[in-house]
Formats: sequence, structure tokens, C-alpha cells
Amino acid sequence: MHKFSRTLLLAGVLAFGTLTAACGDKVTVAPPSNAGVQLVTVTPPSATIAVGSSIILSGQVTADAASAKTVTWSSSDATVATVDQTGKVTGVKAGTASVTATSTADNSKAASSVITVAGGGTGTPAISISAVNANGTGNPAILTAVTGQLDVVMNVTGGAGTVELYLAPLANCSSNTIGATDALVASQATQSSQTGPVTLSFNTAQIATATGQPRFLNGQYCIKSRLTTASGSAVATNTIPLTLANVSTYTAVLSYATVTGGPTSGISGLNGLSYNQGSLTAVVTPINFSTASPLASLTATLTRSGTPAQTSVVQTATAAANGTFTFTYPASGSSATIAQYTSLSTGDALSITSSVDVAGQNSFPALPLRSSGSTTSRRLLRRTTRSTT
Repeated sequence: MHKFSRTLLLAGVLAFGTLTAACGDKVTVAPPSNAGVQLVTVTPPSATIAVGSSIILSGQVTADAASAKTVTWSSSDATVATVDQTGKVTGVKAGTASVTATSTADNSKAASSVITVAGGGTGTPAISISAVNANGTGNPAILTAVTGQLDVVMNVTGGAGTVELYLAPLANCSSNTIGATDALVASQATQSSQTGPVTLSFNTAQIATATGQPRFLNGQYCIKSRLTTASGSAVATNTIPLTLANVSTYTAVLSYATVTGGPTSGISGLNGLSYNQGSLTAVVTPINFSTASPLASLTATLTRSGTPAQTSVVQTATAAANGTFTFTYPASGSSATIAQYTSLSTGDALSITSSVDVAGQNSFPALPLRSSGSTTSRRLLRRTTRSTT
């Protein structure tokens, strides 16, 4: 009996210069251009809060390693809005105030957020976006390259109702009104006594059920929010711009068909390894977050790891009408045959090694379908081993 096991896998130039000087020559070296504090940013850049409610601003300092990254906070009109040294802003009366974060290391570097304090009691709906955090971490998201889940924190007052969160295309981001093409991504009911933060989360990499493809392609968007109560509706005056940059990937389904009529999988009586046997068919679906052209062909490489010596079988498949790619590795009778062999316990590897889109470009990533011993999130196929008689 021949046995073999198979696992389906994942598959600077340092520029420098020299400066020489003759004895006695004077050499002046200018300080690097990024020395000291370069920039202060405040998030969000604007917000609306109700009298008596609060919002926490985030002040971030871009500076060299030797400079302090702290800021001091101040309000242009403390009779409208006060701010403490944690960045917490509280509405005092209706009006507008600029809340400024100033670098403690360089007081010439500062940034501000425009705070509008809405008048009226708890019956007047008011909402503002106070923070956008990354994937349950509580840390500010990098809005220029967003991947995965976002947690959006909003300050809400105005009684019982519904808070809604929208992802809007760039064309709709010049206005804070909710447009017909703005996508509702999350919602939550509010209580009549609601006077504080509400956090709604959504996945920027979600897959549409109807198509099996990304709901949102990579590119520029903005976040909007709305509160609707019995007293009326309020849309946050601040929209948060962001750029989606999710990584394209693949999903795959494997199936086996034995030529012996025996089981396609089992446990080897010789070495106790689980195995799959017979012809292998892999149906691969690209999950393409890019706005680039659809894929026209994929090349897959199947590499076995046992005895006789390791060999690789390379196949190229074209796209089916539904956008999938099918790779078949027969058990016998073909140049692509999966030969009988005794494999290593680590199994074999199957990976997508190249792609070509309809424009003739190789723009989609080469990714493993399964890597032996891998715990990476791209491990789409379970480890298997294979045995034949």
C-alpha cells in the first residue's frame, strides 16, 4: 500500500553616501527636515453636541522621537464649551467655539475642532461623530487605509429613537445629508433618557450575500450618522472621510473522487495520518476588493512534499461565467496526475501563484490557499493527507 499525506497551502536597497573632508576642512551637516514637531491633528475636526453633553476629542502629534507627543487644550469661548486636559469638551450654552490642541513641545504647532452647541432640552435630537476606532481595539483607525471592522462612537441626545450609521461614496461627501446611494451599515435604538455615547460597528470588508463579492470596493468614502426621534430628525454636521484598502483574497472548495470506489478520506492504518484520495477538484473564487479589471485567468501550483522526490504541477484556468476558476488534478492518466507516493506528515501545498485580469495585467495578489502548519488567517483549506492502495 502506498500512502501519502497532503496539506493544501499558502504558498532596501539601502541608499547611503559618504562624506569626506580633508584635514582642516569644515563640514556642516544640516539637521534632518523632520526634526521636532511637524504636525498636530484633532479628531473629529468638527462636532455638534447638546447643552450639558460631552465629547472627547483626540489630539495627535507627529514629531521626531526626541519630542514630546502631548498637547494642551483650550476653548475659544468657555461660556459656550469648556474643555479639560483630557480633551473632554462639554456644552455650556448654544453657540460655536473652537477647541484647540497645542503641542507642548512647540506651541507654534496646533489644530482645532469647531464645536457647535445646540440649544433646547432633551426633546431636541442632536448627534455628532466623536471617534472612529479600529476593530474593537479602542484605538483610532488609520482613516487613510481602512481594513476590516470600524467602531464609530457618536454623541446622542434627544430622547427615544433610532441612530443610523451610513457609508457614503465620495461624490456624496460634500454634504452631511443622507443621500439615496448612501449605504446604511448599522443602526440601534436609543432610550428616552439617552444623553451620551453610542457605538455602532460595521465591517468594511463584508461580502454581499447575493453576489458573493465585496459590498464596498476599495476607494474613498465618508461616514455619516443620523438620529430620528418623535421630535424630528438630526444628521451629524461632521462627516468623517476615509479610504478603504481591504486586501483581496480567495475562497476555495475542495472535493475528491476516488477511482477505487473506496472512501475519499480516512485514517491510514500505517501511520495514523488522515488522508484524502482520488482526483482533486479545487473551485476557487477571487474576492476582489480592488476597482481593477476582473480576473481572466489564474495559475495554481500543487506541490507535494513526500517520496518520491517533491514535484510541482502547474495549471492555468480561465474564468467561468460566475467568475470562479476550476483546477482538476486527476488521480491517473494525465500529465497533471497526482502520483502515488508516501508523503510527509506536513502534507502538500496548493497556492495561487499568478493572475491575469481582462486588461492583461497581473494585478491580483498571489496567495496561498493552504500552507502546511500555517495559522495565518488565509488558511482557507483544512490540512489533509492522502493515501492510495
